[in-house]
Amino acid sequence: MCIRDRPVPSHPDLRPAPDPPPLLGQFLQPTNRKAPMNHYMIDIETLSTDTNAHVLAIAMVQFTKNEVLKAQVLYPEHEFQHKTGRKIDFDTLNFWMKQPELLKEIMEKPTKSMLYCYNQIQYFIQDQAKDTNIVWAKSPTFDLMILRDLFTTPMLPWKFSNERDVRTLSLIHI
Repeated sequence: MCIRDRPVPSHPDLRPAPDPPPLLGQFLQPTNRKAPMNHYMIDIETLSTDTNAHVLAIAMVQFTKNEVLKAQVLYPEHEFQHKTGRKIDFDTLNFWMKQPELLKEIMEKPTKSMLYCYNQIQYFIQDQAKDTNIVWAKSPTFDLMILRDLFTTPMLPWKFSNERDVRTLSLIHI
């Protein structure tokens, strides 16, 4: 009798493992099963790669694994950032100059005060649900650190331990 023709033993340790959940669904599962998690993606556009970069735009999206629930883009005022010494980098400015239509579109948007932008982030990301807010960025050490520095506060509506990196997720090959 060939090994292929032998019956498979029925020992529980030899049963095939169940199929793993889909990749994104696996990362969207709440760590605290009592409260549903709120997932947000934040992306910023800047004129530097330093922590004190001049910020052109802050885009936020709330999502589930199946749909976008809401989205908002904020354009912080430029004059205040200039007066407070927010950095503009030659290399980053050169990058934007290669995309003049996009830069013009961003620069022509009406800007809002820093207080307004900060309050909108708090409102958008449901500050009362801080423990259940998962914030994704590409990369958190860039986008979220600059936001903390921009608003001169570590008090944003999510826990540091709930920050997730889209770049890491995108590099996983399954």
